[in-house]
Amino acid sequence: MAPRRNRLLFVLVLTAVGGILYLTSSSRAVATHDFYARTRSRLETDGKGGSGSSSGSGSGSSLDKITPQRKASGGGDDDEVAQAMSRRLMDAEVAAKEMANKKAPTRESIVKDSGKGAKDRNVAGRKKYPIEEEKGKVVKEEEKVDDSDEAVTVEMNSILKMSPIIIFSKSYCGFSRKAKQILLTKYLITPTPYVVELDKHPLGPALQARLATMTGRKTVPNVLVKGKSIGGGDDVVALDEMGELGEK
Repeated sequence: MAPRRNRLLFVLVLTAVGGILYLTSSSRAVATHDFYARTRSRLETDGKGGSGSSSGSGSGSSLDKITPQRKASGGGDDDEVAQAMSRRLMDAEVAAKEMANKKAPTRESIVKDSGKGAKDRNVAGRKKYPIEEEKGKVVKEEEKVDDSDEAVTVEMNSILKMSPIIIFSKSYCGFSRKAKQILLTKYLITPTPYVVELDKHPLGPALQARLATMTGRKTVPNVLVKGKSIGGGDDVVALDEMGELGEK
């Protein structure tokens, strides 16, 4: 009997709790519906009567007329909610007016805008973007390098007259750097060997091609002594180590 009694008691308690929850939610829904209906009715009444009373109230906002209705029974919760809603609506209207005033152009900005020249232009009446002044552009034509055979021959002859020893080099080449170090610093040669950096010379590729034809050597460095090639960087190092470089 005890289990049946406990089961029956549990069912009764569960039913009672469910009934209490149902009644509480129903009363809350009814109260919310009544408050919503009263607020909506009040707003509609003020909206209809706003046009007739505008002359006596001046420029006051219609939101100022919203006042929460009080229950005869003194429901404090509804009054507080209505007052909070009224304050929020009024604050929103004030914020909207301030935002509109900030975005609207002032008299000072209009005066400043009128003083702008043709360098600025208005976009949508507010933003300004600078307009680049059109200036006459002088286009300099690149000087064309004459790399004809005649020009290369003249340049090569001019280089060979600079010194008995000519070092055809490239500024970034390590082998060229080694050959120049030996010939320019280790030995006292008069006149000083003349260095031609082919990577910086206007006719560099054409001169290198001419050297390949003259000496059979296509790479740098290419050291010429009295118009004849003695080799490249490795050759200069070998001649220096054997002590034969001075004889050349």
